[in-house]
Amino acid sequence: RNFSALATLSPGATTSTATGTGQGTGVSISGQRPFSNGIVVDGASNQMQFYGRQANDFPQDWIQEFQVLTNSFSAEFGQAAGGMLNVITRSGANRTSARAYGFFRDDSFDKPPFAGRYDANLNPVFLDTTPPFTQQRWGGFVGGLIAKDKLFYFGGIERLDLTSSDVLGISDYWRQTVSPTVIATGEKETVGIIKVDANLNQKNRGYFRYTNTYRRDANVGGTSPGAAAQLETLETRQTFGGPLWNVLGNWTTTLSNKAF
Repeated sequence: RNFSALATLSPGATTSTATGTGQGTGVSISGQRPFSNGIVVDGASNQMQFYGRQANDFPQDWIQEFQVLTNSFSAEFGQAAGGMLNVITRSGANRTSARAYGFFRDDSFDKPPFAGRYDANLNPVFLDTTPPFTQQRWGGFVGGLIAKDKLFYFGGIERLDLTSSDVLGISDYWRQTVSPTVIATGEKETVGIIKVDANLNQKNRGYFRYTNTYRRDANVGGTSPGAAAQLETLETRQTFGGPLWNVLGNWTTTLSNKAF
């Protein structure tokens, strides 16, 4: 569901396998680490400076188009040693349009997986039951007009509820000395967007956009979601939560940008 994965279709961009790929876009451009890339959404930075990843998440359904700049980008883009992702979000139009969607998975449809060991005859051993796993992702958006040819609106929301598990160790030593050897993990995320576009005249256009991301990760390791480190903590961690809002005019200078 991350639009930045499509950046690998550009020359010089590949999926990063380096340690700590959770810190950044997960895409290596011109051989640089993922956190060396820059992310600009509707002319304003959408980047957590420490991790290099997106400050607010944007589902694919909210994206109108995006541009991947791999080298020699202009001076309007900065703070990036790798590449730039220049993103434009969707807007409303004279015709009202809407979409609703959902994606669901459950462990009742999965067979027990490999247990990580073999029996005396070197046959693979499988678990007796399938580990807990449920995923529910649903969302939708709607866009339309407030005043014909003058004022438009767009709004969307997406929710993810993920419950899974992780194995702390599969060797005989770990199974005999560590309890529990399997712990529950999970992720809850809600993202929303409200956008209003105004055609002021033939040469001027402005917009207001408010986006919010609320995310909590249970029993995650490393310093950010998706980090390559092993599980380091048994806790629920609020990775980030807060609004990002900006107002832009035809002069393409951000008048207000606030991120938490």
